[in-house]
Amino acid sequence: MKKEKIDKIKRMIRKLKKEEVRIIRAIYGIDDVACALIWKQFFDLKKPYKEHVKYNLDQLVDMRDIALQQVLEEYYKTIFKKYYKDSISPKANTTNQRLLQVLELPTNASVDEIKKQFREMAKKTHPDTGGNNEDFITINEAYQELKKNLNKNSQ
Repeated sequence: MKKEKIDKIKRMIRKLKKEEVRIIRAIYGIDDVACALIWKQFFDLKKPYKEHVKYNLDQLVDMRDIALQQVLEEYYKTIFKKYYKDSISPKANTTNQRLLQVLELPTNASVDEIKKQFREMAKKTHPDTGGNNEDFITINEAYQELKKNLNKNSQ
């Protein structure tokens, strides 16, 4: 009976790891996930257990179903806070969407795409290159505010 529970928990925890990777891929639009996973901070399934994890396999096996459910909820809340920060604040998300529209970018644009687009638009609209001063100021303000919002959300 205990072996079955161990196997069941291992499968469940490994699925969580795969799910976190899927979430990262979907949000950032990348194929290869090279960042440190929250999963590694939460779970350790192999002995000897690392001290820095919140829950090792023995602890998970000894938990009642309700306690295990609470661990999963804590894990998903942590993922939500880390990867979906814009979603927590609808105002910030709406503001970022508006700023991205000013820069003529999709809502899922990466930081590098934002920087590249800003530079291209700044070259075209800069008054020294024959562009419109008001357009240049609008683009620059949008970029600076977007950059500030992204830095704030990454902390």
